[in-house]
Amino acid sequence: PLFLSGGQMAHAARILEELDDLMSEHSLIHEEARERVERLFERLSEPDVLEQFVQALEDGAVAPDSDEVTLFFSRLRPPAMPILIRFSEMSETSGVRGRLASAIDGLAARYPETVNELLASDETVLVAGAVKAAGRVRLAEAVPGLEKALKHRDRKVRLAVVDSLVSIRRSPALQALTLALEDQDRDVRIAAAEALGRLRFASARDALEAVIDGKRVKDADLTEKMAYFEAYGAVGGTKAVERLDTLLNARRLFRRRHPTDLRACAALGLGQAGTPESRRALEKARSDDDPIVRNAVIRALQKEPVSR
Repeated sequence: PLFLSGGQMAHAARILEELDDLMSEHSLIHEEARERVERLFERLSEPDVLEQFVQALEDGAVAPDSDEVTLFFSRLRPPAMPILIRFSEMSETSGVRGRLASAIDGLAARYPETVNELLASDETVLVAGAVKAAGRVRLAEAVPGLEKALKHRDRKVRLAVVDSLVSIRRSPALQALTLALEDQDRDVRIAAAEALGRLRFASARDALEAVIDGKRVKDADLTEKMAYFEAYGAVGGTKAVERLDTLLNARRLFRRRHPTDLRACAALGLGQAGTPESRRALEKARSDDDPIVRNAVIRALQKEPVSR
């Protein structure tokens, strides 16, 4: 800490390296000394030491990309993570923010249990920081905590959770992502639907089908409807193609068609399916009398077939 406060990072790094060497040689250091060294490493993760270090980075006394900085961050312990998250949110220097994010990611990878603890925090900034770190390092162990964070009061946190679950990409993460289809915020719902469709997560079919059949889609604006139908077409397989074909082409009682917006969205969903069957359904509506539906069909037919 003394060297850090004076900006003498090279000296501090040299001491850390020597202590590392001592700790690796069990015969060279007795238990009491080992405990003292361990306490010193723990001291590096305390708020006052980290504040000195981050201030040195902000002031330019220490280069963010130096080997000494990397060494220092690699010796931090779990208590440093919430402190670094707070500092990263306060920093106005992009280089420092990026370096702090790297340090947070290193801690997240080494101590996933700490990430889960922060995901359950009452402090929004810590939850948000943990969510982002879990996504950056693709931390599968954090999926249960991320799923709980989908209920966080802050919509920005919930949007970040969607991004992190997409980054992790494991089946449990994408299954958790389907829960966001019922979020109270439109942007979160759209982000979830678009991601599920983009990743073609077949297990999302039932969840998307429930949305399309429910009240939610009737009240949604066109952008949200499109997100649901395109995702459904992408993941739903043969069953989805049959349902979308019916929506687009079938006539109801008194030979009436389904509403224009639903027919247009069904066409876009068929375009995402990208199968011979979906293209045949679209071809039936190529010359539809409704210009909005006709334009959606033409747009859908321009999609490349999906390789299976």
